[in-house]
Amino acid sequence: MIHRLSRFIRVLLVFSGFRFRLRYDDRRILEEVILPGFGRDSHVQRVLFIGCQWYTAWYHRFFRRAEYWTMDINPSCAAFGAKHHVTAGVQNVARHFASASLDLVVCNGVFGWGLDNRDDVEKAFSGIARCLAPGGVFVLGWDDTPNRKPFPPEEAATLYFKRHIYEPLGNWRIRTANRHTFDFYVVESKPTS
Repeated sequence: MIHRLSRFIRVLLVFSGFRFRLRYDDRRILEEVILPGFGRDSHVQRVLFIGCQWYTAWYHRFFRRAEYWTMDINPSCAAFGAKHHVTAGVQNVARHFASASLDLVVCNGVFGWGLDNRDDVEKAFSGIARCLAPGGVFVLGWDDTPNRKPFPPEEAATLYFKRHIYEPLGNWRIRTANRHTFDFYVVESKPTS
């Protein structure tokens, strides 16, 4: 009962414009470095953020100059998505976005949290690669823990992408204090199928 009431109050505050910030190292890096950095980049005109929750509802504010989309498989998460929202699994991203139509795709908290099967992961990554414009960036946020890492994600990612050094952080992979990890990739070649 208390958990439901607490969640209801948080959701009510989110919809009234309050920005909730989770106090975890990964959220600090995402909200203070990664998203603002891409939000200031004039080359980022069309963004897809995959993985919505009540605490991500305000992320559109980082991309005021861009067309901001969200995607989540859970229909109830649409309430926390952008005005441009797709309810679908990331494996189906290429059904909803044209080839080379996105400049940035951030997929956070999906790999290992439902996107676990290698074939589904490869289908998702292939679709993301197809939808990214030349030079477009794919940011994958995932938990580097045994129960949330079905396999090393770079095994599938490097089929479609090359590693990208994200200058503000100085590396292609950043592992945070709570083991949440961000990988940065760019499209190397378009998938053929």
